Amino acid sequence: KLVVPCQYDVFYPLSDELYVIGQGDKKGLMNTKLQTVVPCIYDRAWVFAEGMAAVEKNGKLLFIDQSGNVVIDKGHIAPFETNGFFFRSGYCVVSNAADDNWGLIDKTGNWVLAPEYEHIGHPNDSLWVVKKNGYYGVLTETLDTLFAPELCSVAVHDNFIEARFDDHTAKLFDFKGKLVEDFVIDEVENMTYETTELRQMAIEDEGTVSGLEEPVN
Repeated sequence: KLVVPCQYDVFYPLSDELYVIGQGDKKGLMNTKLQTVVPCIYDRAWVFAEGMAAVEKNGKLLFIDQSGNVVIDKGHIAPFETNGFFFRSGYCVVSNAADDNWGLIDKTGNWVLAPEYEHIGHPNDSLWVVKKNGYYGVLTETLDTLFAPELCSVAVHDNFIEARFDDHTAKLFDFKGKLVEDFVIDEVENMTYETTELRQMAIEDEGTVSGLEEPVN
């Protein structure tokens, strides 16, 4: 039994209620009753998150609701190399058209974090990691500054933040910015170097070294 009309080149789920359909290079939307919600007019379409999905039309980034209505049309762009756009914790990472920097928009499409960052990540529901001028910073869920972009690197773990500094040291902080560990050592390695000193040592049967003595003159 043929369920999906065969004129579509693409057919995959976008949400529990909608499917992406494609004809040639254009994408549209179909509901679970196989009714066309949006004709195939978009270049790309992404998954629904928090009630909206991003679509691209002629390089322009739009957001639609479950009925296919455009709810955000603020002239944002959709860079080709971007894997996807979707809302998390009420915000979406979007690029500006001027210098390919990134910021955050709210569900009205307005900037709530100016597009002045090289990268923005959202490692968990309470933190945003930003990169500016080659350095990393951390913002809270409400976009307050927890750490200014002055860190060499940031790693957000399950229960703490690992921050690295210009002097190659690392420290651990909790999610409120309180210092947990002042000095972090990731690994320890043996240091080898050339020397003219000769040392006597005995080799045990199992290959271990024992009986290390003072240098022989």
